[in-house]
Amino acid sequence: MEGCTYVDSTKNITNYLDPINYNKIKKHADCINDSKLISVNNYYEKYNVAVFQCRNNNLIIEYSWTDFENSCSIMEVKEDLKISPGYTVKHLNSP
Repeated sequence: MEGCTYVDSTKNITNYLDPINYNKIKKHADCINDSKLISVNNYYEKYNVAVFQCRNNNLIIEYSWTDFENSCSIMEVKEDLKISPGYTVKHLNSP
């Protein structure tokens, strides 16, 4: 997860993981391990992207992964914000 982009919609920030927020992401690892696959789609026609979601208290945690340089994106959002599934795909590294 070190190469992931982290999107926290509650603070409106997008950044790469660093030692400051790595521990925050690490606490979500169990939730991500228990997540449900919500979609698998093409990504830039040559790659694939898988999107997973799980719930942790009143947060939805979404994780997208693509086979392009093992790019990934993690987002946590309050359930009541109703973000459309797959939002994290917009924050993946692109080819």
